[in-house]
Amino acid sequence: MGCASTRQELSCEEQSILQQQDQLEFFKNSCKLIDFALRKYSYNGYINEHQWVDAGNLLEIKTISTPQCPKCSEFYSLFKDEGKLRFKEILVLGTLLSSGTPKQKAKLLFELEDPEDLGELSSSQVLDLIHLIVEISAQKIPSLVSDKISPPASEKAIQKYSQQLKEYAEQATPNLLEIFMGGKNQDSVKKTVFVSYFGEEEAARLVSPYGVRNFLLKVGKETQKQNQLQIGTDNSTQGL
Repeated sequence: MGCASTRQELSCEEQSILQQQDQLEFFKNSCKLIDFALRKYSYNGYINEHQWVDAGNLLEIKTISTPQCPKCSEFYSLFKDEGKLRFKEILVLGTLLSSGTPKQKAKLLFELEDPEDLGELSSSQVLDLIHLIVEISAQKIPSLVSDKISPPASEKAIQKYSQQLKEYAEQATPNLLEIFMGGKNQDSVKKTVFVSYFGEEEAARLVSPYGVRNFLLKVGKETQKQNQLQIGTDNSTQGL
């Protein structure tokens, strides 16, 4: 899919997306500081314009478009209701893009889904978290790419890539739920157990947008291959 970097073996699409997600500059902050700042500058589930400016100044992140990130303002509009940012989604975004260990990020993401501090999430709550992580990583972040800065992959190519990821997400969601829950058919998961899963390499990659996109591609392509093999087998059987 597109060109590849000889140094990192990244597709042009991923190079373009990573360049722009880095322009948001969340990576300069620890996930704990992101969590503190966004909770401080929010109210009743939203972050208003003035709070967003204050949070941006504290964290030194981009909150409006610049020549280096021309679609920044447009990107954040995807997180808004009536001009206010949805706190939960922005905190997931910031956590995924911040610095910190996978376990630290997993703990904060769990607590975001557990506002009553019950220490346990149902499978439906974990699924809601997965949907949010996937949507932000595979749909919203890629929309940052702009032809104005001559990226390695064009906006049209990114849109095609993002659509492919969306299709793969449907196939990969059960796999993600199994990883996050620690097995199939689990009704609930406790915080300490949930966090411990992210000490494992496969799960650890899923608290970064690139890791999520890469997982979707892997599962999607494997599913496609299996389907093609099945079709070939069916055709061979019919020919007998």
